[in-house]
Amino acid sequence: MGAPAARIAHIGYMLMGLAAASSFGLSSVLFYLLVYAFTNIGAFGVIVVMSRYVAGEDLDQYSGLARRVPVLSAILAVCLLSLAGLPPLAGFFSKMYLFWAAAERGLYVTVIWGGSTRRSRCTTTPA
Repeated sequence: MGAPAARIAHIGYMLMGLAAASSFGLSSVLFYLLVYAFTNIGAFGVIVVMSRYVAGEDLDQYSGLARRVPVLSAILAVCLLSLAGLPPLAGFFSKMYLFWAAAERGLYVTVIWGGSTRRSRCTTTPA
Protein backbone atom coordinates (compact mmCIF):
# COMPACT_ATOMS: atom_id res chain seq x y z
CA MET A 1 0.00 0.00 0.00
CA GLY A 2 1.40 3.33 -1.02
CA ALA A 3 1.57 6.52 1.00
CA PRO A 4 -1.57 8.13 -0.53
CA ALA A 5 -3.63 5.01 0.24
CA ALA A 6 -2.32 4.99 3.81
CA ARG A 7 -3.28 8.65 4.27
CA ILE A 8 -6.77 7.94 2.98
CA ALA A 9 -7.10 5.01 5.38
CA HIS A 10 -6.05 7.15 8.36
CA ILE A 11 -8.47 9.88 7.39
CA GLY A 12 -11.20 7.27 6.98
CA TYR A 13 -10.60 5.93 10.47
CA MET A 14 -10.81 9.42 11.92
CA LEU A 15 -13.96 10.24 9.93
CA MET A 16 -15.55 7.11 11.33
CA GLY A 17 -15.02 8.46 14.84
CA LEU A 18 -16.31 11.89 13.85
CA ALA A 19 -19.36 10.35 12.16
CA ALA A 20 -20.28 8.82 15.50
CA ALA A 21 -21.04 12.41 16.63
CA SER A 22 -20.44 11.62 20.27
CA SER A 23 -17.93 12.53 22.93
CA PHE A 24 -16.59 8.98 22.80
CA GLY A 25 -16.12 9.31 19.02
CA LEU A 26 -14.27 12.61 19.39
CA SER A 27 -12.06 11.32 22.19
CA SER A 28 -11.33 8.22 20.11
CA VAL A 29 -10.19 10.43 17.22
CA LEU A 30 -7.93 12.42 19.55
CA PHE A 31 -6.51 9.23 21.05
CA TYR A 32 -5.89 7.85 17.55
CA LEU A 33 -4.08 11.05 16.53
CA LEU A 34 -1.90 10.98 19.64
CA VAL A 35 -0.99 7.32 19.23
CA TYR A 36 -0.28 7.79 15.52
CA ALA A 37 1.87 10.87 16.17
CA PHE A 38 3.90 9.31 18.99
CA THR A 39 4.49 6.02 17.17
CA ASN A 40 5.59 7.85 14.02
CA ILE A 41 7.88 10.16 15.99
CA GLY A 42 9.24 7.14 17.85
CA ALA A 43 9.87 5.12 14.69
CA PHE A 44 11.52 7.96 12.79
CA GLY A 45 13.48 9.03 15.87
CA VAL A 46 14.91 5.54 16.23
CA ILE A 47 15.76 5.46 12.51
CA VAL A 48 17.62 8.76 12.83
CA VAL A 49 19.59 7.47 15.83
CA MET A 50 20.22 4.13 14.11
CA SER A 51 21.62 5.90 11.06
CA ARG A 52 24.86 6.26 13.03
CA TYR A 53 25.17 2.47 13.05
CA VAL A 54 24.31 1.97 9.36
CA ALA A 55 26.70 2.68 6.48
CA GLY A 56 24.10 3.75 3.91
CA GLU A 57 20.44 4.40 3.39
CA ASP A 58 19.69 1.01 1.83
CA LEU A 59 17.26 -1.20 3.74
CA ASP A 60 19.69 -4.12 3.51
CA GLN A 61 22.09 -2.16 5.75
CA TYR A 62 19.66 -2.67 8.66
CA SER A 63 20.18 -6.44 8.55
CA GLY A 64 21.50 -7.71 11.88
CA LEU A 65 20.91 -4.42 13.63
CA ALA A 66 19.06 -6.16 16.47
CA ARG A 67 22.36 -7.75 17.52
CA ARG A 68 24.27 -4.47 17.37
CA VAL A 69 21.65 -2.18 18.96
CA PRO A 70 19.02 -4.41 20.60
CA VAL A 71 17.16 -1.76 22.62
CA LEU A 72 16.69 0.62 19.71
CA SER A 73 15.69 -2.27 17.47
CA ALA A 74 13.05 -3.37 19.97
CA ILE A 75 11.67 0.18 20.22
CA LEU A 76 11.50 0.41 16.43
CA ALA A 77 9.72 -2.96 16.23
CA VAL A 78 7.15 -1.92 18.83
CA CYS A 79 6.49 1.38 17.04
CA LEU A 80 6.08 -0.30 13.66
CA LEU A 81 3.86 -3.06 15.04
CA SER A 82 1.73 -0.46 16.78
CA LEU A 83 1.38 1.47 13.52
CA ALA A 84 0.23 -1.77 11.89
CA GLY A 85 -2.47 -2.07 14.55
CA LEU A 86 -1.42 -5.33 16.13
CA PRO A 87 -2.77 -6.18 19.59
CA PRO A 88 -1.95 -5.53 22.44
CA LEU A 89 -0.27 -2.32 21.30
CA ALA A 90 -1.74 1.18 21.40
CA GLY A 91 -2.29 1.34 17.64
CA PHE A 92 -4.71 -1.57 17.88
CA PHE A 93 -6.69 0.00 20.71
CA SER A 94 -6.83 3.40 19.03
CA LYS A 95 -8.41 1.83 15.93
CA MET A 96 -10.65 -0.39 18.03
CA TYR A 97 -12.04 2.65 19.89
CA LEU A 98 -12.88 4.32 16.57
CA PHE A 99 -14.76 1.23 15.41
CA TRP A 100 -16.42 0.93 18.80
CA ALA A 101 -17.61 4.55 18.74
CA ALA A 102 -19.15 4.05 15.29
CA ALA A 103 -20.82 0.78 16.34
CA GLU A 104 -22.28 2.43 19.45
CA ARG A 105 -24.07 4.94 17.22
CA GLY A 106 -25.43 2.25 14.90
CA LEU A 107 -23.04 2.88 12.01
CA TYR A 108 -22.69 -0.85 11.34
CA VAL A 109 -22.19 -0.53 7.58
CA THR A 110 -19.30 1.85 8.22
CA VAL A 111 -17.78 -0.52 10.76
CA ILE A 112 -18.09 -3.52 8.44
CA TRP A 113 -16.74 -1.55 5.48
CA GLY A 114 -13.80 -0.22 7.48
CA GLY A 115 -13.00 -3.63 8.90
CA SER A 116 -13.22 -5.39 5.54
CA THR A 117 -11.04 -2.87 3.70
CA ARG A 118 -8.45 -3.05 6.48
CA ARG A 119 -8.33 -6.82 6.16
CA SER A 120 -8.13 -6.76 2.37
CA ARG A 121 -5.18 -4.33 2.43
CA CYS A 122 -3.26 -6.73 4.64
CA THR A 123 -3.88 -9.75 2.41
CA THR A 124 -3.21 -8.29 -1.03
CA THR A 125 0.18 -8.42 -2.65
CA PRO A 126 1.70 -5.30 -4.19
CA ALA A 127 1.91 -5.11 -7.97
